[in-house]
Amino acid sequence: MKIKIKYFSIWTFFIISLILICYVIILKDWISGFDKKLTFFLASFAIVFSIFQYLLRNAIDKVRYISQLRIEEYRQIRLIIQDFINVVNTGLSENVSLVETESKLLNVRNELAVLIKSNNSVLFPELMNQNSSKSLDEIYEKILLETSKARKEYQKLKDSESIASESVAEVIKMNWHHTIKDDFKRSFKIRDDLLKYLQSTIILK
Repeated sequence: MKIKIKYFSIWTFFIISLILICYVIILKDWISGFDKKLTFFLASFAIVFSIFQYLLRNAIDKVRYISQLRIEEYRQIRLIIQDFINVVNTGLSENVSLVETESKLLNVRNELAVLIKSNNSVLFPELMNQNSSKSLDEIYEKILLETSKARKEYQKLKDSESIASESVAEVIKMNWHHTIKDDFKRSFKIRDDLLKYLQSTIILK
């Protein structure tokens, strides 16, 4: 909307300037003689047109620059969200402990929160107020809390040095996955809604 207003202002300046030129040079008798009037008109038109081109080019360049920044930030947000998904998926691997999973999820969630907050005003207006943004953060926080609970159980079991610790640890991990799976699946739809919003703001309208 701001860009539309800016374009309108530039065109308004150009049209009003032409009207004033025509009024002062052609309709008024301040300049006598057709040749002189034509010379002054062409010179004035060239000056106004140069200013118009300069303003219009600057406006277009700014749109392209902001759009490029938005594309880069959009890609970064998408990659961070994918990182969160990957960490959850690999959390079921035998070689990955819940301690490691919790630590990675915390880092990724914090990184995503910082990125969304930093882009809330300039590049993606009202990003933090979007339902998809808030819902995704809530789901990721819930998954992180459930992971933390499972990690505490895992560490408690590990400290006990039980003979059956490895098999029980796998049960804890499976229970963790069962607890978060519904929210995890729901997060995909919310992620898509968030990405659609980001995509809709890449090109300024």
